[in-house]
Order: sequence, then structure tokens, then C-alpha cells
Amino acid sequence: MPSGGKLESGAEVRIDDIDQAGTYVGDPARTDDAGQFRIPALPAGRYMLTAGQGPLVGTLDQPVALAAAGPVQDLEIVVGPGLTIDGTVSSTSGTPIKRARIRLFGQGNRTGTHLFSDERGRYQFQGLVPGEYRLEVTAPGYKTFLVLQLPLVGADAAHANAVTWAPASLM
Repeated sequence: MPSGGKLESGAEVRIDDIDQAGTYVGDPARTDDAGQFRIPALPAGRYMLTAGQGPLVGTLDQPVALAAAGPVQDLEIVVGPGLTIDGTVSSTSGTPIKRARIRLFGQGNRTGTHLFSDERGRYQFQGLVPGEYRLEVTAPGYKTFLVLQLPLVGADAAHANAVTWAPASLM
């Protein structure tokens, strides 16, 4: 994404249905070589669009209202540095847990996104928009670690260190 705020090819454009409590609508669209995107066959309603690629993210200033079928043109999503959630996954003894699966769920997102901790137990989600998130950490032989409410506001970064322990039957 160039500094002018135009999306490059392959950037993800996500559609949230405001009338359905921010539920994601279908699969995200992708931008073409000109930085443009199409979202076909949306029913009437109010939608918020968010675009992102890597650590950059942007959201329309106001919702798009569709009264009937037909194109809406000339929408511009300005992108900039997104917010981050990062942390370290470790056991109760302080040993880093590598390859722990960390899942992040945003408001209305039932499938979430995931990544794995590195050899030092570290992880980082980038390119996030303000909102409330839920974090779930799993690793073989350890109990699941949950953070049910993890708010991101303004220019914040959130740190969520996961300390988990092995179930008694495995100790």
C-alpha cells in the first residue's frame, strides 16, 4: 500500500453488516491491480467496510447504506498503521511454549484468525481496527487459556501474556 492510502493488489476488504450486530458478510473481497474491489449481490442494508494488508488497515468514515440492488461507486478507504495485540505464551514455570495456537476473534467474527507462537513463545497480530476482541490459546498437553474481553481503542496496543498449565493427568 503506497503512502497515498491506495490499496495494492490482493488487499482484503471485509464487509460488516451493521444491522446484524456487526456480523461479517460472506468472504472478504480482494483488491485488483488498480486497488479496486467489487462486492457483488449485497442485499439492502447498512454496511461498514474495512480494508487491510499486513500491518496497515483502514475503515470507511461512515457506513454504506444500500436501499436496493445496484452499484455504489467511488468509495475510498484510507489506510494507515493498524493496532496490534501481542504477548508471550508460557507455562506456569515460565518456560516458553512454542507452536501454541493463538486464535483472535473480533466482534461478530465466528471463525477468527489464528497464528502460532514462535520458539520463544511470542506472537503478534497486526493491522487491527479498534474494537473488542477475544483471545484463545491452545497447546498440546496444556489447558486452554482465554481472554474474553480484550479492548483496543485509539492508538493502543494490547499485550496479552498467556500463562497456562498442564492438566493434572499429564503432570
